[in-house]
Amino acid sequence: MQFLTIANTMLSGNAAGGRGEYRARHYSVTPLGPRSGLISWVDHVIPLFTLYKKWQQRVAANKQSTAISGNGNIMYSSST
Repeated sequence: MQFLTIANTMLSGNAAGGRGEYRARHYSVTPLGPRSGLISWVDHVIPLFTLYKKWQQRVAANKQSTAISGNGNIMYSSST
């Protein structure tokens, strides 16, 4: 959180007297163990797992449609 606060100060353009358009957001995290924790509730975000799952479904659908359309279009040629 300290790093993001410093980054926000640098991105804000206070030294130049202007208003910066970039801002890093930080959220409170409650540690549960060395590799896990609970992050505060964040409104209007999409979880990464949801994006990953949609990508998996899209890849599977593309493979299935390629396999279906490819069955009738396979041409074998023999070189003589």
